[in-house]
Amino acid sequence: MQDKVLLFEVAGGRDKNASGNRADSMPLLGAFDSHGVAGEIVQYSPDKEQALLRRYLGKTSIVLSRINPGDLVEIDSYWKFLNQLEQGGAIVETRPEVMRILSFKDLIYKLRDSPYSSAATDFYPSLEAMRNRLPLSLMTGPRVLKRNFTSTGVGVWKLELLKGERIACTEAADNTAQTFDDFAALFKFLQPNFFGGIVDKSSYFAGREGLLDVPFLPGIREGEVRVFFVHEDPVYVLHKKPQEDSFSAALFSGAHYTADERLSRWQPVIDFSLWGLRRIKEELHGLDLPVIWSMDSIPAGRDQYVLSDINAAAVGFSSPSIVDSISNRIAQALYRKLLRSRKTGATAQS
Repeated sequence: MQDKVLLFEVAGGRDKNASGNRADSMPLLGAFDSHGVAGEIVQYSPDKEQALLRRYLGKTSIVLSRINPGDLVEIDSYWKFLNQLEQGGAIVETRPEVMRILSFKDLIYKLRDSPYSSAATDFYPSLEAMRNRLPLSLMTGPRVLKRNFTSTGVGVWKLELLKGERIACTEAADNTAQTFDDFAALFKFLQPNFFGGIVDKSSYFAGREGLLDVPFLPGIREGEVRVFFVHEDPVYVLHKKPQEDSFSAALFSGAHYTADERLSRWQPVIDFSLWGLRRIKEELHGLDLPVIWSMDSIPAGRDQYVLSDINAAAVGFSSPSIVDSISNRIAQALYRKLLRSRKTGATAQS
């Protein structure tokens, strides 16, 4: 088999540039080409599956999925498609089962026994649990509520109890603010958001409805820090500073993003991110960490942090200052993995 890498994208979405592709796709192809691995960008859609399988099944060595699961209605079909390519001999990153473990917010709740999460973290798997526990939670101070599956700050709210039963609510996506007169009004707003439109999409989302409830950390005003990993190695940091008087570090909320490969400048958050990595790997039950993924953390005191998110599906790295070097790190890691798999296969046959 001639070495070949495929980058699967989907049409549309905020992650595309003027060419209609992700900004990090061409740098990735260039990095693989320097290792002698030819590649192409492929636009996926369910109606093209059979034609794509006829063209690429058994003829592709590396597949990079660059599609956010929330951007596909027929996500189950896509997962099956990726699994078929893997069964045909391709290395698939990131594998569907790994995405499903790392991409939902309830993982933060599962990690509350680790160095990463606050012991005051809660998760509401049902509307009844939310109605029973959220009012008590808000009595302890401002909270941040997150849908179990979110992206770019959509379905993330800061809640604060005001005088009487009034509740202030600000959405992270765009800093939209509103006030509810009582908990009944808040619950009426949250009920459709509790499901987030995910229940009817696929088995990927089935049983994963719910809301994560974490303490609001004033340290967010200093900026959320995203550490990017290639497998287990931190490779660069993205500092996400909210606008003044805003709690949101989401890109489309107006937050300012700065990429930095000088890891020594961020040693406390690097150390924190590596501190409990073993605990995250336990959740994967023997599966490999993704080739490119990230951890978001919020300052919680001097050189202290709290994990706020893990990103494992279609993680972008398009900042001009780092896109080429990160592309090279990814290409090197996957090329080494390809060589190891072939060596293992050859040993097994001999």
